[in-house]
Amino acid sequence: MVEAIYHRWLWYCIFCCMPRNRKKVAVAMSGGVDSSLAAALLRKQGHDVLGITMNQMAGDAASVGDAAVRDARRAAEALGIAHHAVDARHAFKEKVVDYFVAEYRAGRTPNPCVECNRRIKFGYLLDTARKFGCDYLATGHYARIDNGTLRRGLDPDKDQSYFLYVLYGCEIDRILFPLGTMHKNETRQLATDRGLPTAGRSESQDICFIPDNDYVRFVESAIPPREGPIVDAGGTKVGTHAGIHRYTIGQRKGLGALGERMFVKEIRPETNTVVVAPDNELMRRRVTLRGFVSGPFDIIPGDTFDTQIRYRTPPSPARMVSRDGDRVELEFVEPVRAIAPGQAAVLYRGDALAGGGTIARDKR
Repeated sequence: MVEAIYHRWLWYCIFCCMPRNRKKVAVAMSGGVDSSLAAALLRKQGHDVLGITMNQMAGDAASVGDAAVRDARRAAEALGIAHHAVDARHAFKEKVVDYFVAEYRAGRTPNPCVECNRRIKFGYLLDTARKFGCDYLATGHYARIDNGTLRRGLDPDKDQSYFLYVLYGCEIDRILFPLGTMHKNETRQLATDRGLPTAGRSESQDICFIPDNDYVRFVESAIPPREGPIVDAGGTKVGTHAGIHRYTIGQRKGLGALGERMFVKEIRPETNTVVVAPDNELMRRRVTLRGFVSGPFDIIPGDTFDTQIRYRTPPSPARMVSRDGDRVELEFVEPVRAIAPGQAAVLYRGDALAGGGTIARDKR
């Protein structure tokens, strides 16, 4: 009798101590400090946590991928959680690497992080988390989600919401960002205090699948370089380039001596031509976006948004001129410099991300 009462009391205590909103969460562990701490915080909150690391690197980057899996496994062991490595090399090559090369071939400037978020991290990996029986996927991104609205991370130097606008086309209610309210220095300190083996790991590089950051060499391993003309805005040839993939809008480096200070104004893949002009001719008022997605907002023509056309470029006010399905046209209040097709344009209202799309072409 006493033993039965004791067992009932024990189970009652366990039940009362369990978090009411206990979740089963897969954490995308890259082997870095951010995702490791994200897993630690979720575990401390009482959630059922497991780590998943995608082995997505091939070729010259294979050793980087192996190191990521190894470091993530060490962090998972330190936290006492299960860890799974999944082979995502084929999906990553098809959805991210091939896209990256094809965009340069088409004379555009790709944003591989946006495409990886769309196709891999919150596509392929989200599906993988479900297969492991998890209701949620968490990452170490510095951004916040509030009732289906994506918001900037509180650390202005680390805010990654710009790359995450594509979540409005994913299952955003299944995604968690435990670090969204933190600053990077806090992350490292907490990871150190918890003795995480990844606490001192350096920041990841810009393009994870190009270990030496030499994107020109990488692209040329897939696309043989082809010389073509450099012309001014009037069509007069002023030089020769070694391949359109070497250039982006607004670039000066690599043009050679052209007689005056010139910048890339336009890239014409159909004629393999780079058009150059003085800096003042790179200013634009209008831009068209394709693949536009938006959050839980009423977005209509006439609305004005703070619009960011590059990750590190401050936003500029722009009015929505028209919206036709996933195609949007914007007009900036003041002209902006060097709008590059292929990059993302992301719209904000305060710290709330309203929507975003890929820059298709620019207009005067």
